[in-house]
Amino acid sequence: MARYKDLKSRTVTAIPLIGGFAALLIGAAYSTWGTILMAVVGIVALLIAAYEYTDFSTRELEKRDVLVSRLLRFLMLTVAPLLVVGGFIANHTLPLGLSITIAVLTFGCGLFLAGRTELFFVRDYVQTTSVALIHVGICGAFLVSLPLVPEGASRLLVLVAVVAANDIAAYFGGSRLKGPKFAPALSPNKTISGSICGFIAGALVIVGLHYIIRPTTSLVWDIVLGLVVVFAAQLGDLSKSYLKRIHGVKDTGAILPGHGGILDRIDGILAGAPFLFFWW
Repeated sequence: MARYKDLKSRTVTAIPLIGGFAALLIGAAYSTWGTILMAVVGIVALLIAAYEYTDFSTRELEKRDVLVSRLLRFLMLTVAPLLVVGGFIANHTLPLGLSITIAVLTFGCGLFLAGRTELFFVRDYVQTTSVALIHVGICGAFLVSLPLVPEGASRLLVLVAVVAANDIAAYFGGSRLKGPKFAPALSPNKTISGSICGFIAGALVIVGLHYIIRPTTSLVWDIVLGLVVVFAAQLGDLSKSYLKRIHGVKDTGAILPGHGGILDRIDGILAGAPFLFFWW
């Protein structure tokens, strides 16, 4: 099938990613330095994702506007996560709200500068960067802080496992079952059947993880948490698809063969991170 043409490259790329994540997860569970390393790796991934967005979202701008626009967008997406991790590592006292406030203020500065040019640039800036600010900047702040909070390794395991289960089930389930499209205006390949398969897979994974790492908590609550994370992951995927379609690109980058860019790979993880941060 045409949709499976990149399955081999996806698999080959996924194997070292899974192995690397497992090693980082073990290190974060048993070592302070492992925890810090996990946060640093998260920051690096987020920086790459932010660069990918600033790259493809400014290609249509005139040369005189590209440098300032890229700088503002990059700062907007990275200032909150960087400040959050810095605060945790330094003394665990930096409020998350302060970091998000600074990110929003950076967005406002970019809007002010865009307003000094043409209405087209203002519309483009508001339509796309507001979505990117929430998805990459603010959700990214929660993601990179997860390793640094109590039971951070367990939270990350649940987040990545549930999102991965959703992605795999939606990919294969949607291809096999087909049926009505889920959101054809944003992502023409996604189907309702694939979305349902993602919810089922996410629920099954969270049930398994419940008995392994959270046996003393409420199973019903954990299932609800898993379903909410799946919903957030699917919404994050659609948000990324929206950004790509607005700017006419197929992938956010080419760093991961078969997957595209880093943002293509962590879009669902980013969107689900706030729920693991608050709902644990």
